[in-house]
Amino acid sequence: MGWRTAFLTQARSDFDMLRLFVPDHEDDEKFVKRYNIPECHKLHYLQMCAEKLAKGFLTDEETKPLTIHRALVRFIQAAKLHKGLMKACNYQNVNFFQKYLKSLIEIAETVEDLVPLGAAERLKPEYPWYDSLSNTIVIPAICNYGQRDRRLNFKDPKMMKLMNFIQACFQMIE
Repeated sequence: MGWRTAFLTQARSDFDMLRLFVPDHEDDEKFVKRYNIPECHKLHYLQMCAEKLAKGFLTDEETKPLTIHRALVRFIQAAKLHKGLMKACNYQNVNFFQKYLKSLIEIAETVEDLVPLGAAERLKPEYPWYDSLSNTIVIPAICNYGQRDRRLNFKDPKMMKLMNFIQACFQMIE
């Protein structure tokens, strides 16, 4: 097994965990409500899945991917000529596919901003941070991310579009 397969396999595992936390069936919603899974865990798995998926697509089996967190936007930009992915996303027209990919950039940047490194006041699902506006330390487990940034709500159309894109990526490689 090489680097590409390793990253795509781990990304798939992260996505499977995310799907447990983000219900798309009534039975799954009961599970999420029963265990009161905080939003931070959903966002953390989304960020990790997206990063590893992107690295898997951007590398080959022999080359270890760069040790960067910000790979999703780079992947989406590079995917514009990927015929297999275009088909998996149900597009036949290259121009429409490229517009679709371009429409994912903003939400992809928002997901990339969830990495633990960088700006101290950025929303983070993994570590507490200081919010100078409210003069408080924010705890991810009790933070309402969707209220702070509506794009981080899994029912937001842009977030749903990104989730569908990630699912299409996995369908293409299966």
